[in-house]
Amino acid sequence: MVPRSGGDEGRIRIGAHGRRGRWIIEHEFDYTVRVSLFNERIDVRSTTGGHPALFAWRGHMYRVRRVIGTWHDPGARTARDTPVTLVRVAAESDHGESNIADITLDSATEKWTLRRVWT
Repeated sequence: MVPRSGGDEGRIRIGAHGRRGRWIIEHEFDYTVRVSLFNERIDVRSTTGGHPALFAWRGHMYRVRRVIGTWHDPGARTARDTPVTLVRVAAESDHGESNIADITLDSATEKWTLRRVWT
């Protein structure tokens, strides 16, 4: 843990974790928030208004409870030089675990990718 200045703001820890070397950023207050970077394909099973409503990832189903925000970054491009849309969602797993996730859509292939998860 790295103490922050002032002492009351909490502590931050950053480091690699797991077999895949996922980067973990934790910030402790009264609770710990963990951000994991994945960049893994997901299977979006249902959409509402162009946003994911239900998706499968690593053998679990996630229901989107709320779309927090959508960003269309004209500067962000895929390998095929197509625009990327980022959707931040509040999702709940089939086991009742709540997460915040960043999901991107490659408009050329219509494939979705899970980028980041806050747990």
